[in-house]
Parts: sequence; C-alpha cells; structure tokens
Amino acid sequence: MIFRASLIIAVSGLSLAISTPAAASPETTSSLSDSTPEMDMMYGGDESGSGGAFVQQTHQAMQKMQKNMMAVSRNGNPDHDFASMMIPHHQGAIDMAELELKFGKDPVLRKLATRIISDQKREIAEMKARLGHLDASTTASR
Repeated sequence: MIFRASLIIAVSGLSLAISTPAAASPETTSSLSDSTPEMDMMYGGDESGSGGAFVQQTHQAMQKMQKNMMAVSRNGNPDHDFASMMIPHHQGAIDMAELELKFGKDPVLRKLATRIISDQKREIAEMKARLGHLDASTTASR
C-alpha cells in the first residue's frame, strides 16, 4: 500500500514536470551552490569535503537527467514516448550509481550500484532497439 502511494506521487511529479516546462527554469531550480553544511552532513560529508562533492555531483546528475527527459522527441505514441523518456531516466540512475561507487563506502550499496549500472545499461539497449523497431514500423506504415 505504501509503495502504491509513493508510485502515484512519483508519477504525478513526473507528469507535473513534463507538463510544466517552467519547473526546470533557473528561477525554480536550486543552484549547485545551494549545498549547505547540513546537506553535506546528511549526505555523509566530512572534513575532507567529499560529502559536498557528492551532493554537488548528484545534483548535477539529477539536473542533467531532468533536462534530457524534457528534451526527448515525443510523437504521441505512448510506447515511443515512454521509451524515449526512460532512456535518460535510466542514464540518470547510472550516473548516480557511478557516484555511489566514487564516494560510497558501504559494500552492500556499492554492490547494488554495480548491479544498477549493469541492469540499466542493458535496459537502455533494449529500449533503443525497441524504439528502432517502432520508428521503422511507423515509417513503413506511411
């Protein structure tokens, strides 16, 4: 039940971001310099500053993912549009998992990050192949 509510919230947020381009405008997106000592501590910051670097690089990865999701070419076919938006979403997961490998210390999470990278790369390849098939089908039916 909790999962379902979270999924609805996540999907609703994605829909809002897709239907409201202003959501990604500089006025509504926090800058990379918004990292605070409290955020650094929350993300495992220490005297070396690695927490600050993690926060900043994670923020950059999420901004890149959102920008790329918004920039995909949509054609109104739900299958095409879904795959087109999921490719940059999966790439964002790869980018964040790579940051876990760069900064993280927990062996369980590092193993999970490695698996995420492998799985997401495979799924991106599957979606690209399917998009090629969908595009070829659309072209052939014209």
